[in-house]
Amino acid sequence: MFREEFWRKGGNASPSAWKAGYKSRLLAEIATQGAEANSAIINEYVETLQSVTPLFQLDLSTNETVANEDVQQMIKDLRLEQFDQIKKEIANGRTPEYCDFVCGDDLIYLLQAPPPHNRQSVEVLEYLQAMSREKGWTIWLDILNRIEPGLRGPGVGVGFNISVPDSYESEKEVAYINRLPSFRGPADRKVKLLEESEP
Repeated sequence: MFREEFWRKGGNASPSAWKAGYKSRLLAEIATQGAEANSAIINEYVETLQSVTPLFQLDLSTNETVANEDVQQMIKDLRLEQFDQIKKEIANGRTPEYCDFVCGDDLIYLLQAPPPHNRQSVEVLEYLQAMSREKGWTIWLDILNRIEPGLRGPGVGVGFNISVPDSYESEKEVAYINRLPSFRGPADRKVKLLEESEP
């Protein structure tokens, strides 16, 4: 897989990795165009986008870090479509899964705005809280409860709350900052993360 080659060659910090990253994004985009509302493929596309394209970038004119608004908007549109589909499937009896939770968690960040304009983000939070209470998923509920004050409070906001596997080497995490909660990273990190995050 080209995305894994991208990580093996050093990821965003390596000039030799960009070709693999570009190929990975192109293939994921093509797959998504042919798979309307296919949640698994949307997950892979979002993973590829935030792996190879920084969500924040350096503005050379001001030397400040600014949001990559084009990429964030792309991911927000994908997640909104996907989350609507997830809610319909769960209403029809499907059991919620980890990927459903992190899809909504991504949206909490992407939809946030200063109160009282953050209605959409709060609605996603409340939906996930209700789902976690119903299923007894205390780990996920604890995460949501921790970020709730920042979402509801005036002028605070919600920062990145990327999921970090406890058993993963902490010194490697600097390579993965400024990414969304759904981010998994290289294969070894993904395996550890999923093992430790499932309810």
